[in-house]
Amino acid sequence: MTETTARRPSPRGLILGLILAGVLMSSFYPARRFMALRGETRAQEAVEAALDERIAALTDEAALLSSDAEVERLARDQLGMVRPGEVPFVMARPDRVTTDPVVESPAPTDPPSSRPVVSAWLEAAARALGFG
Repeated sequence: MTETTARRPSPRGLILGLILAGVLMSSFYPARRFMALRGETRAQEAVEAALDERIAALTDEAALLSSDAEVERLARDQLGMVRPGEVPFVMARPDRVTTDPVVESPAPTDPPSSRPVVSAWLEAAARALGFG
């Protein structure tokens, strides 16, 4: 006859189990924090790589701009500058030629001192509003 007896956990086993569970639970936060920091580190490394590329491009551009030939090319292309003695020509494209009518200058008016100030203000206001 085999007798099966139900074993009750001993107080030592129960305490050991609680300590083990506490250690396991306390390791979750640091592990999660470690994973988050590792992700942030990868993101910052990607940003650093992009900035390194930008620095290299700007260094190359600065070296190019330090040459006199490049400065002269930019002055000619973007600012329309010419050397002394050269004659600049601008080729007008037919599709960009404007046909704006010539704006005539307004007719001279009486000097302000010969009219009362109020009437001069009223005339100016009427001209500004399109009545005069």
